[in-house]
Amino acid sequence: MILKSPGDTAFTLFNFPVYYYGIILAAACFVAVFIAKVVYDKVYKDGKADLIWEISPFVLILGILGARLYYCLVNFTYYFQHPLEIFYIRGGGMSIHGGIIAGIAGLWLASRKYKISFLRLLDVFSVGTVLAQSIGRWGNFFNNEAFGGPYDGLVKLFIPLSHRPSGLEQVQYFHPAFLYESAADFVIFLVLLFIINNFGVKHEGITLCIYLMLYSAARFFVEGIRLDSAMNGVYEQQATEVGSYGAEFTLLADLRSGDFQSISTVNHAGPMYRYQTGKNDEMVYSFYKLFYNSLARLNNVLAAAENLEGADVDILKGELYAMRALYHFDLARVFAKLPSTTDMNDLGIVLSTEVYPTDYIGTRATLQQTYDQILKDIETALPLLSKDKQTGHINYWGALAIRARAYLYLEKNKEALADCKEIIASSPYKLYTRDEYIGAWDKEGTNEAIFEILVTPNYNAQRNSIGYFTHASGYGECAATESFLEELAKHPGDIRTELFAKETDNGYDGTYPQKYKGRDGQIYVNNPKVVRLSEVYLIAAEAALKAGDTSAAAGYMNTLRKNRIENYTDVASITLDDILLERRLELFTEGHTAWDAWRNGKSVNNKFVGEVKPGDYRTIMAIPIGEITVSRGQLIQNPGY
Repeated sequence: MILKSPGDTAFTLFNFPVYYYGIILAAACFVAVFIAKVVYDKVYKDGKADLIWEISPFVLILGILGARLYYCLVNFTYYFQHPLEIFYIRGGGMSIHGGIIAGIAGLWLASRKYKISFLRLLDVFSVGTVLAQSIGRWGNFFNNEAFGGPYDGLVKLFIPLSHRPSGLEQVQYFHPAFLYESAADFVIFLVLLFIINNFGVKHEGITLCIYLMLYSAARFFVEGIRLDSAMNGVYEQQATEVGSYGAEFTLLADLRSGDFQSISTVNHAGPMYRYQTGKNDEMVYSFYKLFYNSLARLNNVLAAAENLEGADVDILKGELYAMRALYHFDLARVFAKLPSTTDMNDLGIVLSTEVYPTDYIGTRATLQQTYDQILKDIETALPLLSKDKQTGHINYWGALAIRARAYLYLEKNKEALADCKEIIASSPYKLYTRDEYIGAWDKEGTNEAIFEILVTPNYNAQRNSIGYFTHASGYGECAATESFLEELAKHPGDIRTELFAKETDNGYDGTYPQKYKGRDGQIYVNNPKVVRLSEVYLIAAEAALKAGDTSAAAGYMNTLRKNRIENYTDVASITLDDILLERRLELFTEGHTAWDAWRNGKSVNNKFVGEVKPGDYRTIMAIPIGEITVSRGQLIQNPGY
């Protein structure tokens, strides 16, 4: 038997997608309460079973509030600064820990009010909960998640290409791990029914204890065979959390350039745009915390994988090393000076390359040590990675492109050019044509997308998503400046100038980029293109020019322009300014513009503060003050802060 999901969307109501996952969870909640009521009535026979219906809404509401409150307390600094955001639950931010604690507290309060044994309530709700969990697992089926390794047996799960693990793109069928857990939960449900029917009256609390033991054992077994968990968790953070590629990080370099501006009153990104971020800035702390949390997670996975063997394990390790290099590189761009602007003995970042004890206090490496580690991890990753085209996972070509980017920043132009030549000549990726360009941005696995972060309707950064910042219907905080619009007007026939639209909404009126218009009617859902083939061509052009081969540089630029500009005529030579302008036109809102200027010794002309020179202390962010405090002075702050 082949199990194949029909997709995650059940139907659309008034242009609003209704997902199977939500329907199943709602049904599971109802079943949990219904079973708890029926079991209470059958076992205890004290005439209070109908009170379960009265108790349940109260417990459910309290659980939701507890889940939200717990999340807000964990992120106290942000919600203290933005208190109205606390009430926007639909925007995401719930914690299962808070929900459980509040739910149990609700049951305790109900037991006091209605004079019902607290342990009885816990017992009957344990029975209902495990059956609800059995039903809820089918939500994973519709989302194409919670699957195990390759399997072609009696009952197998078909996984579409876009959701297959790296290195297993040719494998169609996998262990239906969600089904195993669903079946295990149903068996536990039957066991608990037996226990509570035979022992519940005399031994209150025993049903709960049995539930906790059996469910923990079942979950341990199923998680042990799940293939989608370890690596997907590393990627998921960068799709769903504040400060990720799927959220504000992608705009860091563009909002600080002269091309985009924050024109809203929401002021989430305003301090970044106005160069007002300091050592207490919550957005900067979000970057810092998220990227180091991501490093800690992948180091844990690497440590667990060291004793494993096999082709799929090697690919997993390769991805982890490549992602570690990428995270360190972007941390260095944000919190350390650019190599071309300072001595390599200057301060770099804290390197995270292993699993550390909880009391570990890191110190900043030099800039040389930082980039040495980045290149070392790429060198380790490359022979392990697949050269097949992938979606949502970094492959050989993605790692090679990241190395070319690092070489360019290090001014190792011959090395950068060599990597670019290999990608252009041998990779499966192709430049968007003019006809493909406009429609490529809301699609997955496109010709140019060497590495992109997968974002789905169920897993996204919600009101912190990049799409929410780049539209008037969201925060309206990333509109094109007048000077950039004037530049765009100078390029008739260039398809890239058509990727902007005038928008008026929420009181905001501006011209906004359309790279993140969303999918399924949700501006939350956009796959950030971390590396595209067009960037590789631009790196090649810049590296060739700086290496003295102006003819080759012009050739790379001509190839790209032919795919963007109508009736384009080749040029024989180009300048560095030509390349930087081309990067502005091609890579806007992808996280490059300000850094491109500074690493080439050029100033940024910000609309709010004026000229920001490469040596300005504000070109790098402050190390969050909390990190300085925790380190007891061992972590050195950036100059100027």
